[in-house]
Amino acid sequence: MRTLLIAVLLAGCSMDGTDRGTPPAPGPALDAGRWQLLEIDGQPALEPAEGWIEVDLNASRISGSSGCNRFAVDFEGSPEQMAMGSVGATKMLCPEPLMAQERRVFEILGAAQKMSVDGDGMLRITGGRGYLRAVPAK
Repeated sequence: MRTLLIAVLLAGCSMDGTDRGTPPAPGPALDAGRWQLLEIDGQPALEPAEGWIEVDLNASRISGSSGCNRFAVDFEGSPEQMAMGSVGATKMLCPEPLMAQERRVFEILGAAQKMSVDGDGMLRITGGRGYLRAVPAK
């Protein structure tokens, strides 16, 4: 009897602590539109009011501003599995902290592999070189 009880309990559990019988609740949908850049690798953006990201799923394009220069990059695939093209940008000179932020933003975008909306309702662009987070623009 004890063995049967243990087997029944184990059948409803998984090794990673998740319940395999209940699918996870879907996160918020990724909507095309403008997002205000908030974080770069978990650090606050230097000019969050100036940095923005615009997602155009129909054109497979991400564009925006790093807080200094405007940029655009096309992607292939879906937001769940992307391959990025080259990041094109204007060439204005800004103070060095903003230029360093811009280099990091472009590095992350150039290597991005996934775009989603996280549990906090924030746009998250991730890949092998880090991540960006943004909130819906007002």
